[in-house]
Amino acid sequence: MTMLYDNSKSKKGKGRAFLLISTFLALSGLALYFGLREDDATEADMTPDALADYDIDIKLFNGNLNVSAEIEVLNDSPDSWEELAFNFAANGLHDRGIAVFLGKSMETRLTSVADSTGDLFYQLNDNRFFVQLREPLEPGEKKRISVVYTLRIQDYEGNHLALGDDLFFSEWYPKIAQYDSGWVVQNLSVYGETVYPTYSDFSIQYELDDPYLVVSSAVDGNSKESSSGILEAKQLNDFFISFLKPDHWSTTSFEVNDTELRLFWPADAEMAQTTAYSATNAFAFYEEKIGDHPSEEMDLLAAYGVDSSTNVSGIGEVDGNGEIPTDAIAYSLAYQWFGFHLLSDPYTDAWLSASLSSYAASAYLTENYGDEDKAFQPAIEFVERETPAQYSNTPLNILDEWSYGATLHGKTPLLLRDFFNDKGGEEAAFRFLAAYYTKYQFQHVDSQTFASFLDDYFEGDQSEWLETWLELDKK
Repeated sequence: MTMLYDNSKSKKGKGRAFLLISTFLALSGLALYFGLREDDATEADMTPDALADYDIDIKLFNGNLNVSAEIEVLNDSPDSWEELAFNFAANGLHDRGIAVFLGKSMETRLTSVADSTGDLFYQLNDNRFFVQLREPLEPGEKKRISVVYTLRIQDYEGNHLALGDDLFFSEWYPKIAQYDSGWVVQNLSVYGETVYPTYSDFSIQYELDDPYLVVSSAVDGNSKESSSGILEAKQLNDFFISFLKPDHWSTTSFEVNDTELRLFWPADAEMAQTTAYSATNAFAFYEEKIGDHPSEEMDLLAAYGVDSSTNVSGIGEVDGNGEIPTDAIAYSLAYQWFGFHLLSDPYTDAWLSASLSSYAASAYLTENYGDEDKAFQPAIEFVERETPAQYSNTPLNILDEWSYGATLHGKTPLLLRDFFNDKGGEEAAFRFLAAYYTKYQFQHVDSQTFASFLDDYFEGDQSEWLETWLELDKK
């Protein structure tokens, strides 16, 4: 069995959820990348043209979440904007198809949309939220608007869960949409993420009608009940927050290198020591092999249906033996590196987060089990059950629920396994992933970015192999 990794690293700064950590270029495998030819082609700028920061006040009262959101939007495009667009996923959950799939619906009551001069005209259609500006927002300028609304939380399922009196929220606020020579807001999907990610700063003030344990993407500190407070975080691509009834949950924490892992599980369930070991060992392994996790705190929630978000991993439900499958924990934690600290468009490039996380988890489990076939068995079963798409970056609207899983969690991790086995196995793979993570941490990437980096890293044209499973730009 793999021993717990404990690499010595400098301490993270206190009080900030996201701090950039300098990585020494002497790490094995990184020097290869930084020694590349100076005449390599310049990479496309993937910085989003629309950015936003959030100052949000929330009040929980009588089963309703009353939200007042101040959103500061930056126009980083060359165009003049007459409107702003947001993806308001919370409002999209009343869509009939999604409601039928989830078994329940939810209600969003929008009270006002305004700027410093008064109310603004807006259009809210499912998750697509457009706000008309009085004056154009010119390139390089910022605009601050306020959005006041109420969420009826007792009806939530899916990304907005109510488990008794325990409340879980992701995608609960209007997120700035993608701007690409025009606003792009994709419809919600029941099986894949469609909200375009951007990094933002957050300040969340909360006031609750009862004391709760607060678990969020920010650094929450000691696990003690609270009825009010302020949560602040920088450079997050989303902000998850949950309010847990103290008598419903047990909690413990572990120091892994210089990060505190906080584990929460239902108080009426026994938590096996093996589950805690699996979580701490996987986290330490990824830090050792891929790169530093940039937060001083990481929360693990053992509850059914809780999605993972930045600095919070939903690791699944505890079974009758007090255990959670090791592969589920390994994948959920790997996603912190490739899903939240590297960003890609989930509509076209979900494989960059899902497939790389699946591969990294299976490669970790290969070392943990000492058995590659066992470690990659979930991926093998995916492709045995369903037919994957030809291209891993097939847009989400073309995939169905089954080909989505077979492509992202089956075919693509197996392709990566075979490729890296030819290059030297898991050690070579993790050297590559460490270089990739270090190069693009806190940046946006796409399939072309990955393909170009792979070519440069291995100092050879990999296009013949890449083009069998990726649809790449022909330039």
